[in-house]
Amino acid sequence: MLDKRAASIQKAKDEYSESDSDDDLAEDAPEIQETIQQLLEILPSIFSEDMQTEEFALHHHDLNRSNVMVDCMTLEITGILDWECVNTVPAWEDTYPQMLRGGDMEEQPEPLAFGDTDECLVERWEKWEKTKLRKIFDQAVGSGANNDKDACDKRGFRERLDLLEFSTKMVRDWIVKYRYEKRKREQGC
Repeated sequence: MLDKRAASIQKAKDEYSESDSDDDLAEDAPEIQETIQQLLEILPSIFSEDMQTEEFALHHHDLNRSNVMVDCMTLEITGILDWECVNTVPAWEDTYPQMLRGGDMEEQPEPLAFGDTDECLVERWEKWEKTKLRKIFDQAVGSGANNDKDACDKRGFRERLDLLEFSTKMVRDWIVKYRYEKRKREQGC
């Protein structure tokens, strides 16, 4: 995966291109390649040799409120729509459905008044509701990859690959943070 990314970056560097973005990418190629090398160094500590035996999960990438049918009397789920892009993913990549993702809130915000349109207040309530719904989700199906540090590291690595051509600084900052947290875990902190 990293070798393919490095090859495409080198190709952009070596080939003539009329595109400004390709020129910028070619100009940044040495820094990107150095960052790829750093990613390669931590790769074995994130992805083990026995990954071939890991479990997989069915993943519905677009599970949101408009794709879940609910019986209005019983509040039971009666159907799920939009299955055309469903695929299997490693268990570590199986996270909360799209409609439940977001930051956590520790304290309940002040109540909304009927018809209140204060965007900030509405956003805080949505965040609070998602926090509560994630707890219910974890009770129903287990927290799985959502609270697993190894799974978070694997997702973080994959996400940094996507960021690589846009911001090597963000990727390098993540590598530094990953190494620091790994040392702390190894020391039992």
